[in-house]
Amino acid sequence: MPRLTTHAIPLETVQKASGPLAREIAGLLGIPEDFVTLEVRQDPFVRGGAVVAGDPFISVSLFDRGPAMEDQVARAITRQFQAAGVPHLDVCLLHLERARYYEDGEPFVPPTRV
Repeated sequence: MPRLTTHAIPLETVQKASGPLAREIAGLLGIPEDFVTLEVRQDPFVRGGAVVAGDPFISVSLFDRGPAMEDQVARAITRQFQAAGVPHLDVCLLHLERARYYEDGEPFVPPTRV
């Protein structure tokens, strides 16, 4: 965890940002890089009956890390995607509740810091 879901960002751009971003987020949160998951949504966007390019947006599902750390995560995401060619980006952080998160049917046990 965290899980980033991208919207209106080309697959190639997400691939370009994924390595540096996973390293940076893993370092900030003290988790293994492979705990950072990126999902690429390529759904059409519609305005006024026409298919249009969507506005780049990333939703991030993660456990509460406090405002200071979450600000750093949001800035890292923005910085890495801007470096990959996305000039403007909205990021929304969504908190997961540890008590409601299960892995393979068992309550999730957070990893030890790396």
